[in-house]
Amino acid sequence: MKKNLTINSESLKLANFKQMTIPIFIPHLGCGHACTFCNQKAISGVEREHEWSEKQIIDQIDLWLSTTKIYDRIEIAFFGGSFTGIPVALQEQYLQIGQSYLESGQIQGVRLSTRPDYIDQTIAKRLKRYGVTLVELGVQSFCDEVLTACQRGHDRAQIDNAVNVLKDVGIDFGIQLMIGLPKDTTKRFLESVQSAILLKPSCVRLYPTLVLEQTELANELEQGLFEPLALNDAVTLAFEAYLLFKEAGIPVIRMGLQASETLSNGMSVLAGPHHDAFRTLVESQIYKRLMERDLENGLPDTRLCVRVHPKHVSFFSGYKQENIKWLESKGIRLDKIIKDETVPFYKIEWVVNHEG
Repeated sequence: MKKNLTINSESLKLANFKQMTIPIFIPHLGCGHACTFCNQKAISGVEREHEWSEKQIIDQIDLWLSTTKIYDRIEIAFFGGSFTGIPVALQEQYLQIGQSYLESGQIQGVRLSTRPDYIDQTIAKRLKRYGVTLVELGVQSFCDEVLTACQRGHDRAQIDNAVNVLKDVGIDFGIQLMIGLPKDTTKRFLESVQSAILLKPSCVRLYPTLVLEQTELANELEQGLFEPLALNDAVTLAFEAYLLFKEAGIPVIRMGLQASETLSNGMSVLAGPHHDAFRTLVESQIYKRLMERDLENGLPDTRLCVRVHPKHVSFFSGYKQENIKWLESKGIRLDKIIKDETVPFYKIEWVVNHEG
């Protein structure tokens, strides 16, 4: 089913918005669960718990702030693990550092990630007191059967409760969803997407489910109890979800796991739709759909150039130039891609090439 690809008025604004996120990655810390799909070492490339010292965090922040580039927004992000599950004293030590940069005006936000069942009124009020602006919830799915199969340790009701608590104290929230989990289906996944949309998160991340070594999911794969999605199927689902979130005005800030040496060399990924350019595969589908629409409406039978926003040239071209090759197969000769910052995201401006 084709989704509406109308460009909204925010596209140009988003295209030129510059944000810097300063990462403080704390893998393992605070998470007492062992989900069937999780191997934090493989995902992060970090083998053991890592507790940052105050000096290390300040040095990291100052290093990133030393850039001469101008940003519309700068934030600190405590990634990995489940931040609100670490000892309260350590939480407060980390948050006090972020708060000092907030109060000085050097940054505009502090975000962190955690589990839905690691949020309650007391925790949320503490985060608010230290100036936390956004909490990303590792939801993964809104289906209780899927959550149980993954041994998540929380249910749908706890997701809704966490969201309500964060809303009550005035903290924005994001949602992380996974594609292709055990017991999930296309219908269930898209229902999870719709459930997320109804909650109106500030942002979303979409991750394909990979089978990593030394996980329960690896055992299930070996026993024939789990079959991961093919790459094309995962990209299609991400594409459908992305359009739904886009139509709802909800930014999808990541698709696919961030590349690490461990993931990239393939040593830890046993199976599943892993691709270093997963987002490019998804975004390229949007531009191909736009090209199909324009072809249906009629393009000049001549040599053409296109204007595209510089940040989206790779999406327009497609992975390994697949979209360009597809255009050529349709008899369209593309002479040049013009990078133009005045062009909104997800818009193609066709120009007849009168030169030569």
